[in-house]
Amino acid sequence: MLKQLLLGSLATLLAISTLPLTPAVASEPLIIDNILDLCLNVQSHGSWFNDANDCSIYSKTQTSVVMDNRLLYIHEPIVLKDLDITFVRKNLPFVFLGDGSLAIDGGHYTSPSCVLWMILDHNESTPVFYNRITVNSGVFTATSENTTSDTPASPVCLIAYDYDDEQNDYREIIESYLPDGKMFVEQETSTKSLRTASGFAHISKDYKTIDGIRYLTTRSVAVVDRPTEPTPDPETTKTPEIVETPETSALPKAPKTGRH
Repeated sequence: MLKQLLLGSLATLLAISTLPLTPAVASEPLIIDNILDLCLNVQSHGSWFNDANDCSIYSKTQTSVVMDNRLLYIHEPIVLKDLDITFVRKNLPFVFLGDGSLAIDGGHYTSPSCVLWMILDHNESTPVFYNRITVNSGVFTATSENTTSDTPASPVCLIAYDYDDEQNDYREIIESYLPDGKMFVEQETSTKSLRTASGFAHISKDYKTIDGIRYLTTRSVAVVDRPTEPTPDPETTKTPEIVETPETSALPKAPKTGRH
């Protein structure tokens, strides 16, 4: 059963595991808002975007694509803006090589397993993620109907290693992965009740070694701006001034004279 979630070939896993944790600083990331430019970028670094290694089938007006049973190789800092990308393999959808890093600004990204994979450094006092993806906005959907623990029905996975389940709120940890001011909002619940919010995955070359994963119990989430508390109007929050008036003695009433 666990074989269903084998995360790629040995060569791919070795390449990912040896990548530096912090990408090199680039002056400006490349903004990509169409499929032709995305294909050409991947191809220019020697990777294949589709099985035919042909970018002529796309155009600059095309914003959606099915990844032809392939993963997306990212070699440099790029921004994906308002794209609709469907992955059909259960592997990690984004593979970072060299100085590659990714920011997502809008769009829709789907995968049979998780779209966003996070690796948590449990040696730190606060959550630190070994990840090269920054999500500013977008919708992320898991297409698999399988709700068993080894095939997550969630677009967001957290590899937490030996974190103590009793001491950690995984929803809170997953939320902290996002940039300040951002949050996950559920878009679509599972068609079935999710049996669990945790499972196992192979993330090393040793097939016998599995690691715990945690995920949001939802089929689809959006990353949106976190609502902010309204700023109080200084005019309406002023403390009313207390006006002190001098005490006055009451005037004596005039005596009754009986005259009209």
